[in-house]
Amino acid sequence: MASSVSFSDLANLAVGSPETGALNCNALHALLHGIIRHLNIQDAKALGDETMRLKDEGLAIKGGHIFPTSPILDRWEVVKIKKMAEANRDGLSTAMELIQNMVNMLKSVQTKQLDIESHLNNLSDEFERKKVEEEHQLSVLKADILDMSVKLKKMRKKQERDQAATEQRVADNTLRLQDQLKMLCELEQNKDGETLKQIQKKIEQLEKECAKLKNTTNSLIHNHEKSVVENDMFFEALKNLEEKKADKDVVEEQLHTKADKCSLEQTVSRTQFDSAYKNLSNAIKGLLGKVTLQEQEWQISLGKIKTEMQKKVEHSELDLLKDNIEESSMALSQKLKERPPPAKPDVAAGIRRQLIPIAKCLSCSHPVELKVPKPPQASVPHFPAFSKAQPLAPITAQGVQTVHHKGKHVTNFS
Repeated sequence: MASSVSFSDLANLAVGSPETGALNCNALHALLHGIIRHLNIQDAKALGDETMRLKDEGLAIKGGHIFPTSPILDRWEVVKIKKMAEANRDGLSTAMELIQNMVNMLKSVQTKQLDIESHLNNLSDEFERKKVEEEHQLSVLKADILDMSVKLKKMRKKQERDQAATEQRVADNTLRLQDQLKMLCELEQNKDGETLKQIQKKIEQLEKECAKLKNTTNSLIHNHEKSVVENDMFFEALKNLEEKKADKDVVEEQLHTKADKCSLEQTVSRTQFDSAYKNLSNAIKGLLGKVTLQEQEWQISLGKIKTEMQKKVEHSELDLLKDNIEESSMALSQKLKERPPPAKPDVAAGIRRQLIPIAKCLSCSHPVELKVPKPPQASVPHFPAFSKAQPLAPITAQGVQTVHHKGKHVTNFS
């Protein structure tokens, strides 16, 4: 496994190793190739003439060719070698400066890399924290959704019960009103015009209120069906949320990007849902209160009608009572006339006490016969047959009460 060496260590090995002032060509060769690879200048080309000359000299030295020598040429060669050494020394100094700059750049790159790594660690910690918070929020939302589903089920059951109760109440009220209408139709021929008009107006008002109640029940049924459809859509969306999990890259993009306004507008906040739920429950309570108030008003109006009907007596009943009283008085007078005279007391049998004392008139002093009244005989009042023009109505509890009331009046008069 190849070991990595920094450029600064390699420069120290190339110059000054193993002793001060010595030059290590292998280390220098490795250092220069490393710099070339780092600077990515492998394809760069040098000047042609200088390189060709250096190649020729190298080949001549390797082939053993000996240049012609002379003192002047040797001195010239020494001068050239000194100049080349100075040039090499200058090149080495520039190379060392370049190496030092590159070392500084590497240090800055390392510091930047450390900063980037710390920033990445912070981002990963932030991502984990956000992930934990999102999971907690999801768990809280699931619990809230379950609670809301339970509340919706309870509200649906309560609404169904209230709807059934209102329908039953409306049906009972309609039946009761029909019975009362039939009874009022029977009494229509024997009542005054004004009272009948008032009763008809009240009946029309009651029919209008019944129509309003039917409309409200229909609207409640429509709202209930609409809420059921919305709840089904809500549960389908909840199932889709539970089935689909968020991807890590998507979550990172969502964390780095801002929330879109359209996506926020498409979501439903819990406050809006609670306010809609409260408005719906308040509307249902208000409708139920109106229904109960209307029923109480019906009961009050029906009580007033009953009291007015009980206070009034039909003319036909008065005529019947008058005829009955006259007939009973005539029958009593006829019976008193047909009664035999009282028997005289027998003197031979002894003195007996008269049961009935002889009374005298105060004005003329004549004796007056006193008639002992007989005990009253129970007589059945005579009622005429029912007229064929009146329609027969079903017997109700109120009709039985009116018949008993009439019978009491008849017995009192008799």
